[in-house]
Amino acid sequence: MTSDRLADLSHRMAGLTLVVMAALLALNIVNWIYPPYGPHGYGFSFGMTSRWLSDGSLDLAQFPVWQTIGAMLITSVPLLVLMRGLAHLRALFRDYARGAYFSMRAGRHLAAVGRWIALWVVVQFLTEPVLSIWLTIRAEPGHHIVALSLDASALVALFVAACIAIIGRILQRASEVYRENQQFV
Repeated sequence: MTSDRLADLSHRMAGLTLVVMAALLALNIVNWIYPPYGPHGYGFSFGMTSRWLSDGSLDLAQFPVWQTIGAMLITSVPLLVLMRGLAHLRALFRDYARGAYFSMRAGRHLAAVGRWIALWVVVQFLTEPVLSIWLTIRAEPGHHIVALSLDASALVALFVAACIAIIGRILQRASEVYRENQQFV
């Protein structure tokens, strides 16, 4: 791939990353306003929302507005953490579009992507019990739920995030070595 095509692709990926960021937050909100689970279970599922609405024991139509808005806010917290990582990914693609492939800044952005993805997984894990309490706050005594969940995809995301962060640090170190070598030449 020529450098012009790579720069163009990086520029498009920076734009696409911005679209993904907006879409994730919008889909989260839409799934609380228009639950994807009708009587036949049709619809698009999304993150923590789908885990809570898919079993059919919760009826969002019966929720007061304050409870629905609270659920939107709670499920948006992990997404806002992820947005920070995606913002670094977007900045990384913008640097690549300018030709800064092996810069210190690119390494920092890549390492930050890994760290923020890892933090996203942790925050999602910690927000699950808060969401479960919030969704069952008006339930009868004995029907309140405190739930924790960790699945294989979260563990894989943590592993990949760690790998990305390490590769980012390696890229930073390579940039340092390159600068040191340039001083000798």
